[in-house]
Amino acid sequence: MRAETGSIDTHGVSRRRRIAKLLCKAVQLSQVSDAFHSKSDPEAEAGVGESGDLIQQTDETRILRFLEISGSASPIVIRQSLGLSRSSVYRTLQRLSQERQVSSNGHTRSLVYELCQGEPSSDKICLN
Repeated sequence: MRAETGSIDTHGVSRRRRIAKLLCKAVQLSQVSDAFHSKSDPEAEAGVGESGDLIQQTDETRILRFLEISGSASPIVIRQSLGLSRSSVYRTLQRLSQERQVSSNGHTRSLVYELCQGEPSSDKICLN
């Protein structure tokens, strides 16, 4: 796209890139939510009680399953996807971090949580 001066309209290009990034995030979030809420999941079927109601999973379990499916996510994405309150997500993520089940990368707005990869091998551990 060319502006009247004959140069490339960088504002239009950057705007389209931003729109494309937002669309990609929305599609990814939709796919993760669909996978998380699918009824064909064997774990979900195992959670059906005698009355046919789904047994409520703990917030920890739901967040861990979500991170397993998505790979990594910010607290706001977790809140929006799982329908949890801000304080509940914060407390649960802090508890999971202390238990070393999840790790955090970044600060404030760029904060992202992901599952811990497990214990490092003994040859990679340095003793003081």
